[in-house]
Parts: sequence; structure tokens; C-alpha cells
Amino acid sequence: MVATLLTLDTLESLQVDHRCHIVFNNTTNEFPETVEYVRRMFQWFKDEYAGLNIVTTETFPKVPFSRMMENMFYVAVKMHEEGNWDKSKLTCCDVVKLDPLKRFFRQHTVNVLVSGIRGDESRQRFLALFAHSPVHLGLHKTIHSMRRHARKVTPLWDWSSQDVMSFLEKHPKRPPLNPLYKLGLTSVGCMLCPVPFIFNRQEIRRAYPEKVYKKGEELLLRAIERSGQTLLRSYIGKEILAEERAKRYVKCK
Repeated sequence: MVATLLTLDTLESLQVDHRCHIVFNNTTNEFPETVEYVRRMFQWFKDEYAGLNIVTTETFPKVPFSRMMENMFYVAVKMHEEGNWDKSKLTCCDVVKLDPLKRFFRQHTVNVLVSGIRGDESRQRFLALFAHSPVHLGLHKTIHSMRRHARKVTPLWDWSSQDVMSFLEKHPKRPPLNPLYKLGLTSVGCMLCPVPFIFNRQEIRRAYPEKVYKKGEELLLRAIERSGQTLLRSYIGKEILAEERAKRYVKCK
């Protein structure tokens, strides 16, 4: 959102006559609130920046996430059990995120790609951005074009999450925020990603819609049974026992 606003503000102030593509990559593993919000914002951008040549596009993967979610939870659980965590083994990212973007860039001539990723989101992103600098020309796997290379710009690479929220709150156009943030979510990316169900269950349980959390928990438990995982089963067993004690305590009161 912030990267898009910065781009549009810059084009508007410079009066640069360029087509600006705003691309939403619908992974088919999105919160319904996010999909509705982004589609609404497509029109908001066109209304608020009426003088710019804005083209909005929603991309989709050829294989929906629903076909691979069982296996992705299984892969994540196995990595946890073996103590050999490697996020690149979660191939869902390539299928539902990178492949649709590659197809988009093959179909359109792109001179500049503006990305909203930040260095403090993960160690991997920090190191990648530090190595390339905020502006670079390279063979980034999502922006390689059959015709040319695009210059990738990451204006938020040294921003904190507080910097992001402060920018949005002070922006003169008062852009609406994704309603999921009001529910307590700090990340509104993939809905049934196995990573938070393994490492941040308590946090997402408080913030996720009940049906979504139950579906993720069901996928996690099936992956545990399928893999014979012991460590996670032990942790989940403790969580369930703690819940039962809490229920009994409330009834006694």
C-alpha cells in the first residue's frame, strides 16, 4: 500500500506520462477481507489519482493453493521434526506467487518495478536488500523479462512497521486500511501458511477467524499424524490440556 502510494505520489508530482500497473497477485490463499479490500482499492487509486494512467491487474496461479496445502503442511512439519528448516522447500511460494508474476512480466514491458518489501521482515530479505541496495538492475527471478531487465526499486527497505503506519496515518488522501489489522493481525499475507501454525499458534489463534484457524489446525494435526512427528504433537497436547483446565476452572467459578 505504501509503496503504491509513494509511486503514484511521485508520478503525480513529476507529471510523468507513464502507464502504471498496480498488480495484485491473488495466491488463492488470501483472506476474503484482503481480496475485497484490494479490489476496492483498485478503484480508489483510479479515483484519487485520476490524472495518471493506472492499469490494475489481478493475477492467479495455474494451480490453486487448495491442491497443495496438505502437502505443504506435511513438508513444514517434517522440516520442524528434523530440525532442518528451509523455507525454499515450501514450493507453494513459487507456484502461487512467483509464477503468476513471471507470466505478467513476460506479457508486459516493465521498466521499473516498485516493491514494498522491508529489510526488517526477515533476515533473508535484509541480506538480499543489503547486497543489492535499494535500487538495482539485475536478474531478480520475478522481474526477468524476455525483452529486457527491469530496474527494481525497494523504497521501504529500511522502514520499520511503525514508519509504515505513520506514513499511512499522515497521508493527505487518508487511504483506508485493510480491516484485518483491526482484528489484531500483524501480517495479512497467505491465510493458511503452515509457518504461523507451527511457530505462532497462540498469536494467530487470537486474531484469526475461528473457521480459518480450525482449518489450519486440522491441516497441522493431519500432517503430524502422517509424518509421525513427536515434538509438535507433544506441544499441541500440552496446549489442549491447558485449554481443558481453563474451561474447568471457568465452570467451577
